[in-house]
Order: sequence, then structure tokens, then C-alpha cells
Amino acid sequence: MTVRTFLPWVRQGLAASTARVDTLGAGVAGSAQRPLTATVNARRDATADVPVRLLGPGDVTGIDPQEIVRTDPRPFASDVEPNYLALVEFDPPDFPWLFTPARADAAGRIRPWLVLVVVEKRDRVLDTARRDRLPTLRAPRAELSDLGESWAWAHAQVTTDGATDRARLERAIASRSERTVSRIVCPRRLRPQVTYLACVVPAFEAGRKAGLGEHLVAADLVELGPAWSGGSPDTVLLPVYHHWEFTTGVGGDFESLARRLRPRALPPSVGVLRLDVSNPRWGLQATGLGVAELEGALRSPTGLAKPPRETVEAALAQPLRAILTGANAASELTPPSYGLWYTNEAAVPPPGTPPRWLSDVNLDPRDRLAAGLGTSVVRYEQERLMASAWEQLAEHRHACEKARLTNAAASDTQEQLSRRQLAEEVAAALQEKHVQPMRPDQLVQVAGPALGDAAPTQADPAFRRLMRPGGPVAARAGGDGAPAEPSSVHAAAPPEEAAAAEIALSVAQEELGRTRATEDERFAPTFSQPMYESLRDWHEGMLLPGLDGVPPNTIALLETNPRFVEAFMLGLNHELSRELVWRGFPTNRRGTYFRRFWAAPAGTADAGSITAIEEWPPDSRLGTHMPGTGTASELVLLIRGDLLKRFPRALVSAVEATWAGGKRVPGTNERPPTFRGTSGADVTFLGFRLTEAEARGSTNPAKHPGWFFVLQEQPSEPRFGFDDEDRPARAVDAVAAWDELSWADVAEDAASSVRVAGRWATKRKPLRSGSPSATVTWGANSAAMAAITQQAPFRIAIHASEWLDKEDA
Repeated sequence: MTVRTFLPWVRQGLAASTARVDTLGAGVAGSAQRPLTATVNARRDATADVPVRLLGPGDVTGIDPQEIVRTDPRPFASDVEPNYLALVEFDPPDFPWLFTPARADAAGRIRPWLVLVVVEKRDRVLDTARRDRLPTLRAPRAELSDLGESWAWAHAQVTTDGATDRARLERAIASRSERTVSRIVCPRRLRPQVTYLACVVPAFEAGRKAGLGEHLVAADLVELGPAWSGGSPDTVLLPVYHHWEFTTGVGGDFESLARRLRPRALPPSVGVLRLDVSNPRWGLQATGLGVAELEGALRSPTGLAKPPRETVEAALAQPLRAILTGANAASELTPPSYGLWYTNEAAVPPPGTPPRWLSDVNLDPRDRLAAGLGTSVVRYEQERLMASAWEQLAEHRHACEKARLTNAAASDTQEQLSRRQLAEEVAAALQEKHVQPMRPDQLVQVAGPALGDAAPTQADPAFRRLMRPGGPVAARAGGDGAPAEPSSVHAAAPPEEAAAAEIALSVAQEELGRTRATEDERFAPTFSQPMYESLRDWHEGMLLPGLDGVPPNTIALLETNPRFVEAFMLGLNHELSRELVWRGFPTNRRGTYFRRFWAAPAGTADAGSITAIEEWPPDSRLGTHMPGTGTASELVLLIRGDLLKRFPRALVSAVEATWAGGKRVPGTNERPPTFRGTSGADVTFLGFRLTEAEARGSTNPAKHPGWFFVLQEQPSEPRFGFDDEDRPARAVDAVAAWDELSWADVAEDAASSVRVAGRWATKRKPLRSGSPSATVTWGANSAAMAAITQQAPFRIAIHASEWLDKEDA
């Protein structure tokens, strides 16, 4: 276990032996001396005391930027939580006290030689024009904290594995630099939506003068004075060792925004639209059913479709099928039969006949409407989709051609093997008919042009003219035109055999062309983006109908609607097949181009996706083809508010409950979301592979306790501040523990700094409420103030029964 320990100070080297105690005010010399004993020529009797002056604040004219390892907020950060305190961290654990010419008092309090100030950014506040000098800050004195309390806002941090005994801490400081850091915090309260300058500046007057290039006087070494005080001018000129800027956002940290969320059980009307099925038209008779409810991609767990789906199917299935099959003479133009190309069916089958999913999507007006939404999305995005499809086909062809040129048998496709076998057979036939019958001298003459300079004399054109049939040599050898001996005659291939070779090559090319065309048709472009985004963008009301009725700062449970999702995805794929055919794209119209509906996290490729439509079993129903879920819906956590908008990296999970003392408490079994999505600026929904019954659990300790949904702030480096609560200050005794403090309790107004002195001084309370923890005294030293103001990552857990109906008696 890693333990983080705060120390009020760290001193190393000669600085650790300084004799003077810091009075935290007047009476401290501006420089420190340390007597050293020198031995002359290694003779113990020849020694001399040599006073050595230690470097102090007046000797510093700048700092190395590499000594700074972290700032909070980050430079140029926006939307910063205003309830946190700005800070800067240094790599050496003793850096804030390195040049302080005094040692800590008995309580461990010592002033640092530099401090962090935060002022509002204005014109001509920071001057960086002179490159030979440090930047200068003209800071309004009203925006500067009290240097008399600077000791409270500088501390060191040591990280150890478990134990925090003094010996372990000292070893870490001496030899484990990666486990130590020093930190300076600015106690100023920030205001929302303001741009600030954070500047590291000297804390003492001697350091201020040295940084500005001014000469120090004797008084600066006699008395260690502050860089500013209550008697300073209204504007103080300060040298700046390091600076950055940031902008705060609206009020509210993670804890305050999480506490604003209210668990609400949404009414059944959320997630459904009213669909009039009383007069469907298209030649259909009035049904007398009135209004049915069309459920969107998300719906309330307690929602029910009225009238029931079976009633709608019984009234409209057969008339719809008659129109789709052209049996209704009143319809001149029939609606599309969604998904027909993925089956061997010539028409939509009757209800209850395989493929059952095909009749489901085509014979219920609600499913047809969902599929129609998918077709409209393809029409809206057709240009982008087709451009991508052609690019994917070109890449596919290039990859196939590249594979054909390799000789690796393991990478051969069936098309490559067929082409190679065909070429080998044609070459073997040509060699058998034309090459093998040739005598050597004929073969030399035929192959001569290919041999170039290496060709023998017999391949020379002049020699061939002499040796041709009927030529001079043949005439002389055979007399009056008699043919030459066969050994000297070149016999050309008969015309009919040459024609046969041409036909064989032509057949080979045609076969290769057919193979390539078949391969192109089997290729299907794919689009990996989650298609809920297209549904949200083009038909926002169908993702979660009734979303406008969900109040702000709501956390609620929904569930997915697999039937709607699959009908929508089927419509997408059906329409893109039509578009591919229309654009002349080679396709067999059976590809599943879109498979992903929800945005699944990395490593969960199947989550939120449908299986290939061509593989849907004939007896399966619509809504059963999403891997891992079967026929069940998944629970979805809906969060509407500023929490996840402000903290998009917050951890959200489902945690299995366990029984403890007859109560349900979060256990250790945790499930991350299977998908995540957004709608608008303030709505986030996260899916979990849980059913309603599993999540609800039981109130009976003998049964399963159900599941909690947990929201947790992302763990990070230490941050300091107070809760941001809009309420009056409380009495000292009304605060049970330091982690309950808010800015209203410790600051007088919206722009004041935290004061160590005041009504909280010397008060002792536990660090954490609701659990045993160490007690700490306010203002004891800087380590105590670090422990009090540190903001631990916030975690909130809500049981699913807060939303779902109680179990039946």
C-alpha cells in the first residue's frame, strides 16, 4: 500500500545546522553564518575557526525551470474548478526553505524564501519585455496573501510503501528522489470564469531587490523583512521566478456537482412516442386500434407498449404482407421489403414462418418505422458513405494484387491459386506442342532474340537467311529448289496451333476476370462508427423519446431496446445495398456494412454490435442478434447535468452489493460500462450488462442484494481546497470533521484568502467524517494545513433500487 506523508519542512546540508529559530516575524537576521573548523596541514593542533556565510534570499536572481515538476492548474487550462487552490511543486524536497536563514520552531513552522501569488490577469500587470532581467509583476496589494502566514502554505511530501516511521522517511529523502517533492500553495480563493496569473515570487525584501537588480543595503542583512506588508503601497513591484496563466470555469467541483444529482424513477412515458395506427392508409382498412407506443433505442425499464405488439401484428401483418408481395391491386408502388436480400426467400413470409426476423421487421409498422429511419440516414450521408466504399474497394484490390505477387503459399488466396494453376497448364500445353518437338538448332533459332549478345551464330539473322527453307544452302544441298535436310530447316508452328494458343490465353484472361469480379462482389465495405450517433444527429427524438422531460441534475435508469436497434441497423444495411447497386459498385447485396450501434470501449469489439445479418438463424426473432445479451435488454445509467460534462474522465461502474450488518453496501466485484454515449451538452448514458431483476436485488438478507452504480472522481495528484457549497458559514462546533469544511466556513468573501489565524485556529478535529481518522489541529504547521485542505477523490454509490420498483411481496 502506498502512503503519502506531508512534512512541514525539510532541510539538508549546512542549512540544516542554522542556529537561529524563525520567529515568523521580526527579529530574524537577513543572512546566516556557520562557523567551520579548518585543520592546517592535517595537524590537529593547528586549527582555525572560519565563519562561512550561507547564501540567503538576497543571493537569488532566478531559479532553474527544471526544478518545477508540476503546476495545478496546468498552464493555459480552462474551465478550472474555482474551489481548488493553485499550487507549484519542486523536485528537491527542501527547495522552499533552501535559502531561509533560520530554522523551524518547536511546532515545525518556518517561512519559505519564495511564495506563490495569484492575481487577476490585466493589461500591463506582467512585464516580460527585458530579456536580461526577470519578468516583473505589478500586483495589487489587496490580491496578495499575508506573508506572516506563508509558513502554513509550504510543505514537503514523501511517498512510502506502507510504514511512515522516521527512519523510512529519512531514507526516502536521502536516496529516493522520485518519491519526494516540495510544494507551495496559494491560499487565495478563486472566482468563477476569471483568467488568473500565477507567479512564483520572493517572500523577503532582500530577494525582491535581488530579483529586480537593486542593490542591497546593510539593513537587508540585519533584518529579514517581508517583500510586502500592510504598509506597502497599493501596487507592489515583484520579480517573477516562474509564471503561468489559467482560467476558471463555473462554480462547482466534482463533489458538489455529484451531490446535486438526484436519483429519479422516470415515468413510463419516457422512451416512447405515440404512433397512430388507426388508419394506416396504403389501401389498408381502419384497424380500430387507436394509438400504439413506439419505443426508441432507449426506454424506461417500466415502460410497456400499448396496445401490445401482438395485437398490432394480428391486425396489420396479413394486409401489410399482401402489399409487400404485390397481392393488393390498390397499390401501384409497394414499400420496401427490408432484409429480403439476406435470405433465399422470394417474398416476406407469413407471421410465424421462418425467417421469423424477416416477418418481424416487415409486418409491424413500429419495426418498419425504425428500419425506415435507417434508410433515411443512408440517404442523408450517401455521398460520404459511397466515397468511403470506393476507397475501401481500391485498397482491397491493391492488397489482393500485392498478395498475388508474393510467392508465400501461406498467403495465397483461392483466386491466386486458380490463376497460377491455369497459367501453369497453358504454359505446359504450349511447351508440349511447340517447344518439345523442336530440334536443338531450331530451338536456338527461336530463342535467339531473347538471348541477345549471348546468342550463338545459329541465331544470327544472316545465318538464318542462308539456312532458311529454299535458301541458298538448301538449293545447293538439294539442287533446283529441293528442300534442305531436316537438320537445317526451321519448322514454324502450324497456324491452327497458334490460334489454339491464343484461344487458351483468352480463356485464361476471361477466367481471371470472372474470378476478380466474384472477389469484388464478395467484398463488403464496413463502417465502424457507432450508428447511434447518426440516429441522434438526424432523428434526435428517437434515441430517447421524451428526453426533454428529464429534469436537470437527474441520474436515472433506462434500458436498451434491442428490437428497435436491430430494425434500425437492418434498414441501414438494406439501403446501402441499394445505393451500392445504383452506383455500379460490385456487390452481392448481402454484406453487413454497419454492425456497431453503441460506442463500446476499447477491447470490447462485440459490445453494442449486431452479428452478420446473413448469419441470423431462420427461427430467431428480431432483437436477438446482439452478442452477449441474448434476448435481454441492458440497463443504462442516464446522467443529466454538468458533472460528466465538466469531468468526462470520471469513473462510472456497477458494483455488486454485499450484506454487512443487515445492510446493502458496495462490495469489490465491479463491472465497467459496455458502451457510452452522449446526447446534447449535458446528457451521458452508460450501458451495463445487467438485467433489471439483477440490479434491483432483494431486501431479504437471504437473497442477492443487487447492484450499486458508482461515480468516482478520477484519482490524480494531490489537490487542495474546500467544498463549494452555497450556504451560510456554520458554527465551529457544527463541523464534525475537516473534510466537511466549505469556502463559506473559511473565507469572508468571494475573493479573500484562507486565514490561519481566526475562529478555526487551534481547533482540533478528525480529518474524515463518518469513519475513524486521525485528529489534526488547525494551524499547527504546514503539514497539518496540507492534510486539512487536501481534497480526496470523491465517490458516490447509489443502489439500483432507488429507481426500480420494489420486489413483489
